Amino acid sequence: MTPPTVTTQLTLLPPPLEWHIQEVPKRKTASGRIRGSIGVISIPKQWSKAYKQEVIQTLQRRLEKAYAKTTQPAVPKNNQADPPLLPANASMTLNIQTVEALADYVFQLNAETFKHPLKSVKIGRSKYSSLAYIKVKTGEMTVSKYSLGFAIPEPAFRYLILHELAHFLEPNHSPRFWQQVARFCPDYKIQRKLMQAYHQSQVQQVDLLLPQKSAIKPNSNPQKQEKIINKALRFLGKTIHSMLE
Repeated sequence: MTPPTVTTQLTLLPPPLEWHIQEVPKRKTASGRIRGSIGVISIPKQWSKAYKQEVIQTLQRRLEKAYAKTTQPAVPKNNQADPPLLPANASMTLNIQTVEALADYVFQLNAETFKHPLKSVKIGRSKYSSLAYIKVKTGEMTVSKYSLGFAIPEPAFRYLILHELAHFLEPNHSPRFWQQVARFCPDYKIQRKLMQAYHQSQVQQVDLLLPQKSAIKPNSNPQKQEKIINKALRFLGKTIHSMLE
């Protein structure tokens, strides 16, 4: 007799998560995220060592369960071809309005790319001089509040952070500097324009909503008011046009 054929189904296990633990000063809560095969956990630096360890272990268990579910292979139905997938960052926006959310994103991106000795992140008030800057000696990055918001284009904001991280290796905007940026953001020229346009549009919106010295005053000349409004509308039109190019 011919022995019965036994069919075995192999289950491919996902690669284990690589853990990056970052202690953030002045942070009040702990959080964890997964990007690819990297698990990033952010915890307040001021917590006790024992409590940190307890929270880290709890978050690791939760993230591992979530990671296992997302890496399970999909079962095709009726042998139909899979639908085309959009790029991972297509039409993706970020909601970053607090220093905690900003620190989460920056430390996570640094852990995935340059892995520089970044120590702290804060929000600045720079309106025209710079979108962000970094102090290499102290390891402190400052991002303008006008570069943040509830609908930031993710690829452009990613470029901005990578730009500042690259200064750890090259202080000036030399060809070698842009080579470092291009390692993780090949289309940096496009994303740079998009980020600048987003920052300028945020500044212009604030100027219109919260009148400053250069904006409309209650008792100013009506002709001057109309001139300022028309100038703002032209600027917003150019900003939208540049983002669509």
